[in-house]
Amino acid sequence: MKYFAMIDGERRGPFELAELADAGVRPDTYVWCKTMEDWQQARDVADICRHFRQRLAGIPASVPSAEAAGNAQEKTVSESEQNLEGIPVRFRSMVEKSGIEPGTPLPDMTDCSSEPKSHLVLAVLVAFLCFPLTGLVAVYYSVMTRRLWSESEKRGEDADACRDMAHDYSRQTKMWIGITFFLGLIFYAFIVRFFM
Repeated sequence: MKYFAMIDGERRGPFELAELADAGVRPDTYVWCKTMEDWQQARDVADICRHFRQRLAGIPASVPSAEAAGNAQEKTVSESEQNLEGIPVRFRSMVEKSGIEPGTPLPDMTDCSSEPKSHLVLAVLVAFLCFPLTGLVAVYYSVMTRRLWSESEKRGEDADACRDMAHDYSRQTKMWIGITFFLGLIFYAFIVRFFM
C-alpha cells in the first residue's frame, strides 16, 4: 500500500510502508492512502504503528504473503469504493450493510390489487372543523381516489396505471388530512392564546 505524507508543509510520496521512516514520517506526521477517508496522523494508522514497532524491535518486515493479501484487499476496497462513489461517506456503511447494490431501484411495495381507502369522511371533517383551505385539498384527493379506482375497472389496458394513481392519491389524501389537522391545532391555539 502506498502512503502520502505531509512533510514540512508539503505533500510527498507515494511511499511504501518501509520507506516512511526514512522519508521523515514521525508519529505526528499526517499521512493518507487510498483506503482512508481523510488525512490522519501516523500514530492513528494501525499499519504504520505496527511497522514502526516492528522496526524498533528489530523484527523483519512482514512476509510477502501478507503484503499480497493487503494488495488484494486494496483492490476489493477500490472496487467497492467505485460502486459507492455518489453516496456521501457517512451513509456508505449503511448502504454496504443493506446488501442492495447502489443505483438499484427499490421494488414498489404497494399492493394495487385492492381498492385504496379514500378517507372522504375524515377529509370532510378536518376541512370543516380544522382548517378549510388545506382541508379542501384533502377532499379533492379523496374524491379523485374514488374516481380513479372506478375508472380503472372500466379501462382494459390502462387499468394498472389508474390503480397506481388511485393509491398515490390515497397517500396524498392522508398527507393533506394530517397537514390540515395540525394547521387546525395551531389555528385554535392561536385563537385561544390571543382572543380568550
